[in-house]
Amino acid sequence: MEMKTISAEQLKHVCVEILKSVGANNEEADIVADSLVKANLRGVDSHGVIRLEVYVNRVKYKTIIPGAPIKIVRETSSTALVDGSHGFGQVIAVKAMKIAIEKAKKTGVGAVGVFNTNHFGMLAYYALIALQEDMISLITTNGSPFVVPWGGRVPMLGTNPICIGIPSNQEIPIILDMATSAAARGKIEKAAKEGAKIPADWAVDEEGKPTTDPVAALKGALLPFGGPKGYGLSFIIDILSGCLTGAAFGQHVISLYPEDKNGTLGHFILAINPETFIGVKEFKTAVAKAVQEIKACPTAPNVPEVLVPGEIEYRTEQKRLKEGIPMGSETWRIIEKLCKETGVKI
Repeated sequence: MEMKTISAEQLKHVCVEILKSVGANNEEADIVADSLVKANLRGVDSHGVIRLEVYVNRVKYKTIIPGAPIKIVRETSSTALVDGSHGFGQVIAVKAMKIAIEKAKKTGVGAVGVFNTNHFGMLAYYALIALQEDMISLITTNGSPFVVPWGGRVPMLGTNPICIGIPSNQEIPIILDMATSAAARGKIEKAAKEGAKIPADWAVDEEGKPTTDPVAALKGALLPFGGPKGYGLSFIIDILSGCLTGAAFGQHVISLYPEDKNGTLGHFILAINPETFIGVKEFKTAVAKAVQEIKACPTAPNVPEVLVPGEIEYRTEQKRLKEGIPMGSETWRIIEKLCKETGVKI
């Protein structure tokens, strides 16, 4: 099937209408659609609109509940514990990030834990919210066990991503957004749906052998990045997101699948106000200088330039805003299927 291209505005409109057709209110539909399209814009297609079908299915199974109340169940001047009541993960996380930001404005630091939530897509989406308020942010979430611990052969941990956003005077937002597995499971799912191969160091099959077949990888397990280093970081993220928040952890986490089971994952969101340290202006100036110096570093052979975290995604976004978002055949099939089922026109 020929690659389709669609504008961000058109794609968001379709996603909003599909979400509203299954019961999401205007605010929920806007937030979820915006987060998905933002992922596609930044080239993180594994967390873009390809996820819309599973969200719709979970709404049908009532494991995502439109209009669910988001409640603070425990709170101090700088911390909060939030019960998402099984609503849309993106809506819950936006609320949690805003709570963290408001607390950081008052006390310097805002830390929010979240339970009874759902998959919330690309973590950078929430870092971008914090950057609008000149806040440093750290976001983590755990997920269903698809990754083997270092030295193990049974999946015990999720891909457990971490994201850190840093305010700067530079045009390019500095955002480190990475899974602690060798690859995000979403990328393997996308490869499986599109019939593509994966690198041999991403995953193992059911027998624990390296594989380039994404279908075999999904039946087997992902590998942590960097061996024991990725495993150690993943384990700590699981504790912050699960143990600290009262959500599930390890093998007990349910994220997207099975669709008819409530999500049991958790999120940890931290906002830090640079104003309470050296001041926002001074901090952003120092970060800008650090960026300039890093990018001025002499490059290795055959390397055109040194990049900072988030720069590739930023450039991809600028390109796709002008040229449109390319849609793979499987992603387009999902959109067409959902439109047909819900009566939404493409």
